[in-house]
Amino acid sequence: MELFPLDAHLFLGFLFALLRISVILFLLPFFGGQGLPSPAKAALCLVLTVALWPRLTNYGGELPAHPFSLALILLGELLLGLILGLVVRLIFAAVQTGGPNIGVQMGFAMGDRESVG
Repeated sequence: MELFPLDAHLFLGFLFALLRISVILFLLPFFGGQGLPSPAKAALCLVLTVALWPRLTNYGGELPAHPFSLALILLGELLLGLILGLVVRLIFAAVQTGGPNIGVQMGFAMGDRESVG
């Protein structure tokens, strides 16, 4: 009788999904800062991974057994998470930069109307 009937490939798939989701989550502006405590961030990472894992996981025959190949997959997951997180951070930075610029333009437009009227 097996104590834990869990396939090692499924467990590696879960860990790779956890890595990707946690990197993305920690790079988001709200979750990456000091606003939330670390245990809450870790719990959120685990909950999101359990929810998304069936869609993200690699199945048993697709994972290589060689440690170097597993390290390359791990590096790929890390880079994918970094790229996705940085893209989201870039979008937030663009919106935060555009807001003051729009405010200055609106202020100049209102000032121009008051001097004419």
